Amino acid sequence: MKFWRFIVGVFALIGLLAVLLMAGVAAVTYNYLRFGGLEPAAPDSIVLRLDLRQGPPDRPPADPLFRRFDGGPVTLRELVDAVDRAAGDPRVAGMVGIFGGDAFGLATAQELRDAVRRFRDGGKFALAYADSLGEAGPGNTSYYLASSFDEVWLMPLGSVGLTGIRAEVPFAREALDEFGLTPEFDRRGAYKSFPEMLTEERFTPTNREMTESLVGDLFNQLVAGIAEARGRSAADVAALIDGAPYTAEEALAAGLVDRLAQRPDLRAEIESRAGEAAETLDAADYLAVAPAAAAEDPARFALIYATGTITLGRGDDDPLFGGRLMSADTVSDAIEQAIDDPDIAAIVVRIDSGGGSAVASEVIGETVRRATAEDKPLIVSMGGAAASGGYWIAAGAREIVAQPATLTGSIGVFAGKVVTDGMWQDLGVNWQGVQRGRNADLWSATTPYSADGGARLGAMLDAIYGGFLDRVADGRGLDRADVEAVAQGRVWTGDQALSLGLVDRLGGLDVAMRAAREAAGLSEDAAVELTVLPLLPTPLERLLELASGGGLRGGARADAALARLDPYLRHLEPLLTPPGEQLLRMPEITLQ
Repeated sequence: MKFWRFIVGVFALIGLLAVLLMAGVAAVTYNYLRFGGLEPAAPDSIVLRLDLRQGPPDRPPADPLFRRFDGGPVTLRELVDAVDRAAGDPRVAGMVGIFGGDAFGLATAQELRDAVRRFRDGGKFALAYADSLGEAGPGNTSYYLASSFDEVWLMPLGSVGLTGIRAEVPFAREALDEFGLTPEFDRRGAYKSFPEMLTEERFTPTNREMTESLVGDLFNQLVAGIAEARGRSAADVAALIDGAPYTAEEALAAGLVDRLAQRPDLRAEIESRAGEAAETLDAADYLAVAPAAAAEDPARFALIYATGTITLGRGDDDPLFGGRLMSADTVSDAIEQAIDDPDIAAIVVRIDSGGGSAVASEVIGETVRRATAEDKPLIVSMGGAAASGGYWIAAGAREIVAQPATLTGSIGVFAGKVVTDGMWQDLGVNWQGVQRGRNADLWSATTPYSADGGARLGAMLDAIYGGFLDRVADGRGLDRADVEAVAQGRVWTGDQALSLGLVDRLGGLDVAMRAAREAAGLSEDAAVELTVLPLLPTPLERLLELASGGGLRGGARADAALARLDPYLRHLEPLLTPPGEQLLRMPEITLQ
């Protein structure tokens, strides 16, 4: 049997090597046909094209070998890098952004807006075009970003879905009761509202207070950004939002867009501004022909991605929900590697996570604190969210940088289970158990917590919450009482967190890099070479993994399909997540 497995593995490896060879040939052919040779050559005149109809991922894909061929999008950092390089590239005449509905969050839009602003400071044109800004759906963040361009163009049958921000939270207590399911959860922090989706029928006062505060602050950021970009008052923009959505003609009359035009009109305008010889390149193609300027002896920084649900062990994909996992061993090893490398002058950790396992958060957080203890500059850059377990990790950093719209904080803890005994009885299934040990049934889904078991669970939560407060107080240089006052499981925007002392600066990865330069004793414009960690597997490693039964990942199409289901699937997580991974989770809030 082992012999035949070996034979099958050999033939599988041969087949995969053949696929690799064909992929290499295809890549060479692509470059030849696209750029006229094996080495890409830039046109003399370029217009940069940003396709912003899909949200750019924060972290590079796990399968770089197949990225070009399965339609994988460029990352947020690559988009920003392309815009920044184009700003200083004399061959680039201008930029066009292609927009659709809301495919990314407000924090992502803010990072891209900052890059667009830097590009426009150089005097180059920037046009935003959309067939529709939120057809039959919201177009808030897309319009917010599009408004930062020189002009906003819209297809004559399009619409502008600038309808404002709404937070939706599902409360499933009645449904659980209907099916004989009993939620039993305990928490530390009055605002730690994650389990309320299962334990309540509607908003509690504290949950509503927090959600109102978040929505209000994010709405004010949306209004202020559009008002600044379009030269309107905040009151005007708020009134326009109240009247939305708008047809194309109505949006033009209201001054939300500058021109109604079809795609051929946009092409003609680009030729008029950049010349007929100008070639339009998307971000990936532009980066291929516009490498970063070489510098003598650049400083080396490590950029470490810490994204997704925080778990123990290793890995990078969630097989159930299709999302990313922040595996403790993978991320902590990457930080340790950067700390121990004498050639790396500073570390930037990019966090985008709503939390997960408390123990896994501590494993990663300990390596962050080690960097600070050993005087290796470590700066945290927060993406769309760095809350609960994500904030636990960040608290020990030298500095924390967040976008105004980043969701952060949520310094609290919860745990529990959904007891299924009532459902089984309705189905005629009678579970019986035999145990030794008073609390052996603590983790059983068929029995409620006993008085002793509930007390032990509470003691665990007390210890974890106390540890969370201590980590934040030590890392941020705050009194424990002051931390507890802003903790309680409450989620804050980055703008609110700045005034509370939970973050140090507002901005994106560029601001975090500036902070890292300062911490490393470098000038603001010092050349830096980035080493991205954790290291992605090489093509050979991926082939060996596949041959040994690792399996092919779903690729961009599977990810896109799961993304459509994500708003529904992720509300099932409390039912399916093991108790040990529930502990540090941000309350689930769907912002539309």
